[in-house]
Amino acid sequence: MSPRKGIALLLATLLAVGTLSACQKATANPAPTVQATPTAQARAATATAPAGGVDIALAAIQWPQTDVIARVNGVDIKTAAWKAEVTRQLEMVTAQYQVDWNDKANIDRLPQVLDPVLDEMISTELLRQLADKEGIKVTDAEVQKTTEDTKQQVLAGGQFKDFDAFLQAYNLTPDAFDALMREQTLYDLMLAAHGGPDTVEQIHARHILLSDEATAKEVKAKLDAGADFAELAKTYSIDTSNKDNGGDLGWFPRGQMVPEFDNAAFALQAGQTSDIVKTDYGYHIIRVDERGERPLQEPMASQYHQQQFADWLNAERAKAQIERFYTPPPTPTPPAEPTGPTATPGS
Repeated sequence: MSPRKGIALLLATLLAVGTLSACQKATANPAPTVQATPTAQARAATATAPAGGVDIALAAIQWPQTDVIARVNGVDIKTAAWKAEVTRQLEMVTAQYQVDWNDKANIDRLPQVLDPVLDEMISTELLRQLADKEGIKVTDAEVQKTTEDTKQQVLAGGQFKDFDAFLQAYNLTPDAFDALMREQTLYDLMLAAHGGPDTVEQIHARHILLSDEATAKEVKAKLDAGADFAELAKTYSIDTSNKDNGGDLGWFPRGQMVPEFDNAAFALQAGQTSDIVKTDYGYHIIRVDERGERPLQEPMASQYHQQQFADWLNAERAKAQIERFYTPPPTPTPPAEPTGPTATPGS
């Protein structure tokens, strides 16, 4: 498996089908989350709630009693706004994925839902403040373009007969959707301002991934003796995504790989081969074929800009005065349904 950084887990996926591969590295992304194309599982869902409907989840949450749930540089985030967003997302996920909240595993995940919603609201508020400080203003024309582009993407998928059906499926009022589009437009403007340049230093590299150090040493000895790197990758590498191409990872900029791999790869000049590099994926031997300044290409460009933006926003968060007045406590498990006949007197 290539050690590229992964994308943060979707809330709906977290609740409905559990977590993805543990080797993926989450990346902070404060962009509003409107999923335009539901999965087959979501498309098959009916409007009828499952036996363990959302009311069970909402009742299991120990809601804070304070009016303010967080504060960002002196600006309050109201508990009522957070509760409304938590409720909306839970209703959406429950309907789309038929989540059964009688399932203890789903109830146990509720704190993993509450915290990210608040975290996103904090990031959004901070982003508004930073945009104001930089004089970046969202115009109605820009919001309208974002809205039209999003509607086209939604309807192009063919899953919804019209846009109202999409809003209903995702439990969005027209006003809530308009607010999301304004947030998305602000995010896009700030991403353009802080997502880094379009032309950056990149390397064209290969690697051979081994499962154990002994095999890695064996392969490294063969390389030192003059064996061909690409042929050894085809024979030994356990990274099935690129071994048949001689371990070719293509061109990539800094920050797209896990740190140990990234640091070792960018320390090499063209034509150089690394020593054995250990990461969570195993043992790597890296060769750099070329390096230089190059324009970023998609999808790498989007990944790079989003990572640069996330790094910038995380740094700004570290400098901001952020107060959180609520930590989700463990949620109680709902009482189990009877599994057999109930005894009656005299039976």
